[in-house]
Amino acid sequence: MIHRTSSDWAPEGQIAFPSGPHPRLDDFGHREVACAAVSAKKGGGATLSFRLLAPFTRALVAAGVDPSRLRHSISLDAASLADADGRIAHPAAMRLLEESVQLSGDEALGIHAAEQLRPGDFDAFEYVVRASRTIRDALETVGRYLPLMHDAAASSLVRRGDDELWILTLS
Repeated sequence: MIHRTSSDWAPEGQIAFPSGPHPRLDDFGHREVACAAVSAKKGGGATLSFRLLAPFTRALVAAGVDPSRLRHSISLDAASLADADGRIAHPAAMRLLEESVQLSGDEALGIHAAEQLRPGDFDAFEYVVRASRTIRDALETVGRYLPLMHDAAASSLVRRGDDELWILTLS
């Protein structure tokens, strides 16, 4: 079972995974697996895959916002955004997401984007993670291949006693 912890090594709000027999990945929905402690820094010259933005586009449409209104703010053409294998500079993506929240008026747009995730959104990355035997294996696989989705992203598993913490960092 995934639980929040407020121990001395994991501040309130971070997600901890208990140790011991690890449940199979299939025992949890993707929403629980996607939960993580996030520490974000400026992305510098980092880029990320357009695949990471697809759920946000669907969340905007569900909120009644035309996503084409956003492309103009960062001089992005429709063909570029439609290229699932394309990449976007981290600062431009963050501007796009901030403007998405403003246009939609939805402070929980990230949550609604997570609800819009579809099987296959993350292509081969998703396949290797889903093929993992346990949640721990899946998180280790995420750490190994995450830079393919965001080249400034890294993740780690920290174990202390009976708890494990998965930390996602953008640097």
